Amino acid sequence: MRKHKWRVKPFLEFSPNNPALLGLTVGASIHVKLRIRRPNRDWDFYPFDE
Repeated sequence: MRKHKWRVKPFLEFSPNNPALLGLTVGASIHVKLRIRRPNRDWDFYPFDE
């Protein structure tokens, strides 16, 4: 994020039931929630560039 000079106030990880859902913005970017782990694999993270 520093490389692209993006700013996000709180950044939260979430694990939705829908495996196709990768991110969620709540309240006009007050909270940004991202899936950083692959579905059903607790220790397998998505690559940074993906």
